[in-house]
Amino acid sequence: MLTTLALGWWSRPGLFGTPATLISDLIEIFRKEKYSQRVIDYFIDENTGKIRRMEKGKGMLTALIKKFNQKKVESED
Repeated sequence: MLTTLALGWWSRPGLFGTPATLISDLIEIFRKEKYSQRVIDYFIDENTGKIRRMEKGKGMLTALIKKFNQKKVESED
């Protein structure tokens, strides 16, 4: 985004395209943040018990996240 902001203006098409590109990129950043928050909230809701057991038993949260991600990939296929 910084490169686009600094160098995107140096042509006629850039005068119009640069603002549109920057606005589009900003919208996409906020959309990803909202989506990420929904995924995190869903993960916590679905795995609260497992997370609490890991907290007490020194379990690996990383393994739980990998399983969660694998299920998501398999369900998309």
